[in-house]
Amino acid sequence: MLWLWGSAWAASAGLVPLNEPAEDRPTVLVLRKDTPNMETFVQGLAGELGSDFNLVGLEVSRESTPAEIGAALEQSHPAAIVLLDNPTAELYRSYQEQHQGAVDPPAVIAMALFVEQTAARVRNATGIAYEVPAVTSLVRLRSTVEAPVKRVGVVHRPSFGGFVADQARLAAVEGFEIVPYEVGARPGIGQVRKGLRSLDKLGIDALWVLNDNVLLNPELLVGAWLPSMRRYDHPVVVGVPNLLRTDPPVGSFAVLPDHQSLGMQAADLIFELEQAGWTLDRGTPAAAHLGGDRAQPHRDGAHGGAAAGRWTGWTRWWSSYFQRS
Repeated sequence: MLWLWGSAWAASAGLVPLNEPAEDRPTVLVLRKDTPNMETFVQGLAGELGSDFNLVGLEVSRESTPAEIGAALEQSHPAAIVLLDNPTAELYRSYQEQHQGAVDPPAVIAMALFVEQTAARVRNATGIAYEVPAVTSLVRLRSTVEAPVKRVGVVHRPSFGGFVADQARLAAVEGFEIVPYEVGARPGIGQVRKGLRSLDKLGIDALWVLNDNVLLNPELLVGAWLPSMRRYDHPVVVGVPNLLRTDPPVGSFAVLPDHQSLGMQAADLIFELEQAGWTLDRGTPAAAHLGGDRAQPHRDGAHGGAAAGRWTGWTRWWSSYFQRS
C-alpha cells in the first residue's frame, strides 16, 4: 500500500513524510537539502498544503545521483515536484536527460537564483523568482539614508545584460537610473576594479551587487571587491547576508527573502496546477510566476500582488550603511 511510510520501499528510496499521509490525496515530492532556510520553506509549504496533499521529501546533496531521483519518483508517483535551489534543479535536469521519453510531472523551482533561465532548462517547469527586485531594495534604501539615491551602478557580465535591463525598467518607475558597466564573461581582477572605479567616476549614488557566483568568486572577492570597498563611500546593496559579513563588508544594505512566505507562494502554485489538471502551459496561471518584468513595484518595497511576479516573500531587511573613509 502506497502510504505505509515505515515500509522497506520508503526507506530504500530515502523518502521522508512531511505531513500525516492519507489515501486519495495527490502527492507532492520535495527535493531539498538539509538547511535551516529550506526547512523554513518546507514549513510554509506544508502549512498550506498539509490538509490537501501528501507531502514527501527527499534530501539531496552533491553526492546525489539521477538514479536516486528516479527511485523517488517511481515510489512516490508525485502529481508535482518542488525543486529547491539551482544544484537540485540541475540534478533533476540530469535525470530528465537520461529519461527523454518519460512523462514529467510539473515542477516548481524555488530558492534558485535566476530561476527563469533555470526553468528553461528543465522540462515542464515553472518557478518563483528568488532575487529581490532591485527596485524593492532601492526604495528601502532611499527611505533609510539621508543622501539622495537616484543613479545606481552595477557591474555585470554579458549573460546578465537582459536581467539588468529588465530591472532597470522596473527601477525607472520609482525614479531610479541603473548605470551598468559590462565586464567580460570571465573577468579578471583588474577588469572588475576598473568597472568599480568607472562607476564611481560616473557619479553614482549607490552600487547594486548582483548574486553572480562568477563575479563574486574568491579570487575576485579578495583581489577586487574587498580592496575597492575600503575606499567606497556609497551605500552598496547586496542580496545575500554573507556579503554583509566580509572584512570590510562588501554590502552595507540588504533586503533578504522570507523563506516561509516563499513556501506559501509555492503552495499557491501547487493549488493552481491542481486546478489546471496538473498541466503547465503558457496559458496556465502558473506560467505567469516567471519573469520579473511583471512585477509592479510598491512604494513600501515589501510586496506586490499575486499577478505581479510573486514578490511577497521579501519582508525581512536590514541596513548596515556607513560612510567609509
